[in-house]
Amino acid sequence: TWDQWKEAVIALYPEASEDRKYSYGDLDRLTQEFREKGIFTKTELGNYHRCFKAISNFLLGKGRVSQTQINLEFPKGFHDSLRTEVEVRLKQQFPDVHKEDGYPMAATYAAAKFLMGSAPSGGPATGVGASATTTTQSAPQA
Repeated sequence: TWDQWKEAVIALYPEASEDRKYSYGDLDRLTQEFREKGIFTKTELGNYHRCFKAISNFLLGKGRVSQTQINLEFPKGFHDSLRTEVEVRLKQQFPDVHKEDGYPMAATYAAAKFLMGSAPSGGPATGVGASATTTTQSAPQA
């Protein structure tokens, strides 16, 4: 039958298994790739966020990563200056969150997106994080 043939073919190609669609290594490679090339526009930020979310949601659903690991890994895809600016903004917004717990990915994405909006159209977000006006609030759930 078709199902038996499909199972036999998938057995020959372990990487084709839906159970192993992504690995932690894929998440690590993604963050490294974006960190090295840099995220300088909202489009690049959106691409990174979508790719990261697809891999991390899969791994989270399979119990291979925790939400804390995801929160800690997401900003690793930012180049140093953007990551620093995002951290400054998040520290101002969520002063009670411990750095080793990581900020919720949604808050980190929102901070980076805000900083991109503060930059010239399509240009890098540098030097805008420290002067951004923020409000203090409780950390949202990721």
